Amino acid sequence: VYMTGSILLKSNMTLWVSEDAVIRAIQDNDKIQSYREAAFAGSSFVKNFLFGNRVENLTITGGGTIDGNSVNGYLISNKPLRPVLLGLLNAKNVKVTNLDLLYSHSWLFIPRESDHVIIDGINLHNTHKDGIAPLDCHDISITNSVISAGDDALTPKSYSAKGIDNLVVKNLTINHCKWKGIKFGFSSVGDFTNCLFEDIAMVHVQAGITVLLIDGGNASNLTFHRVNMNNVHTPITLLNGGGLRSRAPGITTMRDISISNLEARNVYDPMGSFITGTKVGDTVHKAENITLTNVKVNSFKGGLTEVPGTPIEYDGRKADVRMFGNLPAWGYYIRHADNVVF
Repeated sequence: VYMTGSILLKSNMTLWVSEDAVIRAIQDNDKIQSYREAAFAGSSFVKNFLFGNRVENLTITGGGTIDGNSVNGYLISNKPLRPVLLGLLNAKNVKVTNLDLLYSHSWLFIPRESDHVIIDGINLHNTHKDGIAPLDCHDISITNSVISAGDDALTPKSYSAKGIDNLVVKNLTINHCKWKGIKFGFSSVGDFTNCLFEDIAMVHVQAGITVLLIDGGNASNLTFHRVNMNNVHTPITLLNGGGLRSRAPGITTMRDISISNLEARNVYDPMGSFITGTKVGDTVHKAENITLTNVKVNSFKGGLTEVPGTPIEYDGRKADVRMFGNLPAWGYYIRHADNVVF
């Protein structure tokens, strides 16, 4: 077990952590560096245990463990200064493979504004916050991995016009997370395009597949194929929020989303699932071309004694799958949508 403060990653290097070896963050916040360039969402996420900026041809591997050492509680009470375990910024050609990544004080793994990132064979366990959060990345793959998280497990987000493009996720197990299993958004400034999720298993998640567009970005060509969920609050939630949170001008589009060969068991809340756009005055931001093929929910919980009223229109708040409350539909509540095919 190698106890250390922050490690600054460089180009053209391999960080090899052998089997049975552990790199563990020292529980001394003065020894965890602040990198101003890492900040986003205000002043958050500046502290990183492992950090690389403008690195190329970086490999982190070896079969061992990288431990943020938050198992005994947060290192610091100030939320914006809680350290990220592994942060990448403006990186290219990075491989993170065959590792256990454990116990971050904040989001665990943040590849940001980075392209051609391969994540394979990762066992990720984060008690407090998100697991993997790709931010404005292109050409990123996540394969043959397991995630458990105290917040969202896998959550692509966009804070710039770059957006997310060509995210490929295959053979992923999400084994317990407090909130969403796969969540696009909340932050959705840029577009989410050309993403594939295939052979996904989720056990004990709040929401299975979630797409929340609330900051002006668009979503198109998102494919979810062979997905199995067990013990889930609600399996599918899709919202085109029209950019209302950021008051973004223009029409926001959500289209060409395909969900196929999905099975959800033990849905534990009577809320239902929504597929909805947003109406603002005479303007309608639609959900379009949504296809559900061989989707089996066994079964929606239902059991309400009265039909709930019509849900509010999305109004710019921080979106959540529970924001509409119980829906006036046992299964799917669909509004402001065109060409939804079951």
